Amino acid sequence: MNRKLVVRLFRKKTYQSLKLSQIVFVFSLLIISCILLYLANQYFQINRDYLKNNNVKVIEILSKNQNNITEEAVRSDVDEINEVFKEKKIKQKGTAYPVYGLKIGIDVSGDEKPVFVTGIDEKLDFLIGKKIDLKNGTMAVEKAENATLELQVPIIEEKNGGLSSNDSRALKYKALQGAKSDNSLFINSTPFNRSYVNLDEFDRLLKVIYAKSENDMAYNKEQNLEKIIVYVNDATDVDQMGEVLKNMGYNTSYAFSNFSNFTNNLRAGEILLFIIGSIILIASIVSIIFLTFNFLNSNKKEMSILKLMEYKNNIISHIYLDIISRNYGIGLIVSSVIFIMLSLLPLFVVPSFVVISIIAVDIYIYGLIIMIVYWGKIKRLANTDLLVLMKKDREFD
Repeated sequence: MNRKLVVRLFRKKTYQSLKLSQIVFVFSLLIISCILLYLANQYFQINRDYLKNNNVKVIEILSKNQNNITEEAVRSDVDEINEVFKEKKIKQKGTAYPVYGLKIGIDVSGDEKPVFVTGIDEKLDFLIGKKIDLKNGTMAVEKAENATLELQVPIIEEKNGGLSSNDSRALKYKALQGAKSDNSLFINSTPFNRSYVNLDEFDRLLKVIYAKSENDMAYNKEQNLEKIIVYVNDATDVDQMGEVLKNMGYNTSYAFSNFSNFTNNLRAGEILLFIIGSIILIASIVSIIFLTFNFLNSNKKEMSILKLMEYKNNIISHIYLDIISRNYGIGLIVSSVIFIMLSLLPLFVVPSFVVISIIAVDIYIYGLIIMIVYWGKIKRLANTDLLVLMKKDREFD
């Protein structure tokens, strides 16, 4: 008899008995796949909103406590903080930077709104927007009509205890568009018309503004210190750096005041979900194998008939391997189609390669079950003597 015909006839005969194992297989794969998809979604969401989010990595220093008195932070605090980081061997984890801001708006030719210039270290330009390189002669703004910005910088004079300006000097800058108003440097501030230059250019502006001032440049610059920030390279180190600053007497503000507990709880939840998924996976594989073994045991009579028809052991093995493989192969296809449809829901936002990888895991599980069934049962039964098969099937009772 033709082998393919035998397989087809046996599949029809055994359809109902294999149906249950196929349903269990489909649901098991879907459960495992959805758990893996959820974990992947959590991973990418945490990286996007937490681990790789610069808003989380910035610690803002509001003030400092000295002898039970709250004082404003000064420029020398930057060096002191970085020195402490160096002593504690955590300098590679984060660095303190000054952020300067002019207290007066500067008119821009052709623009109705004055700009408020902020001076930052060139190393921080990535915090205000993408593809911004704050080199000398450049100024980052949210939007610009022209490629060049011409600032009418006022020259301040001190008269009668007040400040006035009757003169100005034009300074030109190359406009860098794309500075976000709600960037990581000013998370808690009200957005307004800010522009950004590096520290060299900020000094240049100060020299023009205070050209007639009797105070030295260091004093004038200190008066325009807006705040100090600490940028932490790895989000998981923010709480440690914040604790060091707190012990130094600084009052700080950052996204997560209890970062360590948040991380630990998150990881504990993922581990618990992984354990539950593993238990479901093992239980599902054991159940499917048990059902398949029962099916094969109930087919000893059919194997005996095939032996009587002089089918060789390896042919019998391949007939049942074909039946089992097709049964679970259909289940694999059904579960994969349903899983792909589920992955397209807006609930999950993961790259397509993650979905493909999870389907590859399902294929691996499918192959593992087939291998266990083949070597654990099919091969052994096919090699069993005809009389033993018939006796075990109670043909001689």
